[in-house]
Amino acid sequence: MNVLLEGTPSHINLTSVEQTILQTESVENVHDLHVWTITSGMEALSVHIVHKETISQANLLKNIRKKLHDEFGIDHLTIQMETPEDERNSLHNCFSGAKCFEPAQKSDFTAETQRR
Repeated sequence: MNVLLEGTPSHINLTSVEQTILQTESVENVHDLHVWTITSGMEALSVHIVHKETISQANLLKNIRKKLHDEFGIDHLTIQMETPEDERNSLHNCFSGAKCFEPAQKSDFTAETQRR
């Protein structure tokens, strides 16, 4: 039933996925993060990633793909890369996910880590 509803798979912690992406060098924030099951054993992910303008998008994408594969086994990805300027001009239409309507900031993760 969860597959039909495109819900986040029970074995995937969306907050952990978000934090993994945020910990990647040059990533400034994440929004519109969604993970769902395409078919049994095959998850898909879509996300918008805001990054520093000084990083090569190809290298950043390679690093994020590897992390998502190694840590979560997710290989079917749709990633929209944005710079801070792009992000300021965008409208966020998100209906699920970890803090969907609030772009995640590295400072959010740092504060959460320090509370532990």
